[in-house]
Amino acid sequence: MKTTRFLFTVVASLVACTPPMGRDPVPALDVVQVVPGTARVEAPGALQFGALRLKDGSSTNVTSSATWTSSDPSILSITATGAATLKKAGVVTVTAAADGKSGTSEVIVLGQVVGVEVGAGVVRIPVGVTTTLGGVLLAADDTRRPLDGSEAFGTSNAAVASVTPAGDVTGEAAGTASITLTRKGVTSLRAVTVVDTALMTVTPGADPGTRLPAEASIDVFVTGTFANGDEADVTGLFTVSAPEGSGVTVDGTTITADALESGTKTATLTFTGNEGTIAMGRTATLQVTVISDALSAVTLTAPATASTRGEPVRLSATGTYGTLQFPVTARFSADPPELVSVARNGTVSWLKPGAVTFTAAVGDVEGTATTTISESELAGVTIGGAGPVMVGGTLDLTATAAFGATQQAVTSRVVWKSSAPDVVEVSNVSPGLVTAKAAGMATVEAYYRGARAATVTLTVAP
Repeated sequence: MKTTRFLFTVVASLVACTPPMGRDPVPALDVVQVVPGTARVEAPGALQFGALRLKDGSSTNVTSSATWTSSDPSILSITATGAATLKKAGVVTVTAAADGKSGTSEVIVLGQVVGVEVGAGVVRIPVGVTTTLGGVLLAADDTRRPLDGSEAFGTSNAAVASVTPAGDVTGEAAGTASITLTRKGVTSLRAVTVVDTALMTVTPGADPGTRLPAEASIDVFVTGTFANGDEADVTGLFTVSAPEGSGVTVDGTTITADALESGTKTATLTFTGNEGTIAMGRTATLQVTVISDALSAVTLTAPATASTRGEPVRLSATGTYGTLQFPVTARFSADPPELVSVARNGTVSWLKPGAVTFTAAVGDVEGTATTTISESELAGVTIGGAGPVMVGGTLDLTATAAFGATQQAVTSRVVWKSSAPDVVEVSNVSPGLVTAKAAGMATVEAYYRGARAATVTLTVAP
């Protein structure tokens, strides 16, 4: 409440100011403001709204005298005093009208969380290695959403497998343990097997490759192979370095190429096992090639068609440096902007039908692509990747939604369910990952936006 009073004091002061000489007067503020202006809340529940009349540099609380309405009372109903009841998931606009003026608030009502899920598949960790299990929330309306910080990770045996609040699990000693994820009394667990086996070889690599243009970056990693044949990401056990003047700058596991006047330069990265870890005493090298060609073109990748009912997608940009194609970080924009919402990272939400031209800019170099947006409704969802599987085996299922003629991947947006989890387990943490646990048959269901959209039957052989 203190913050709200301060805000309106500032607004009133600005309105009362006399405009500078030679400029038009600032129009007097005359609006109704709804508080909160936006909200994300979970149903069922309650939310109290307030309304302020801002006029002539002063503010008046009109919460009890305003006329309150909801754009969809089946999602959110509201009383004459601004008290709202949250009934089910959806998006609704709350309007307060007073003295011929009105203000609105957009409310996203989320389904009540009824389940959590932690990790995916069979988890084996060598002693001394850390892996991230992750988790997801499952709602009563058959939708999924990321963890929100109200959860807690735990372990049944910290001497075997320890876990951090972020879900990073470290193998401490050979044995088995259960990693748990708990939210408001609801718990999910994942069995973890820790094996005590020698680290035999380490292999460094780079994403997206070992050739990079000047001032571009790559991420390096190390894969460890153990005596029992297991492979694991052991990047965290190594320190990366490069000699001064080698042509690259090292920051953790991010390698950035220095500017070159001309030609190419080969830099040798050295990976050294950290003291006190199972990688101590091991070293490996990786050569990267830095080229000096300037950025000559940017290629923007965007879908040719989309539906306003489709899920958001991520734009991507590739730069051309001489003969090298390299992913680049670009500034994204859209024209006309009212058709879409574009986040800084290139994630696009579809708002209105029409043709929109996207631009990706890297410095003064730009690339464009056009997407035609329709209002086509969901025609169906198709599950791909299904087939026979043996006990202990895995499958990667995919989900593709059809909106008219538009096909759009929604694998990570659907909620996956198995009719027989003891036979076939399907993950929502690693979306669509199937683990065969016992011989038999099971039906896997894919729920899109809360409704069952597709099914597939899987057979598990002994």
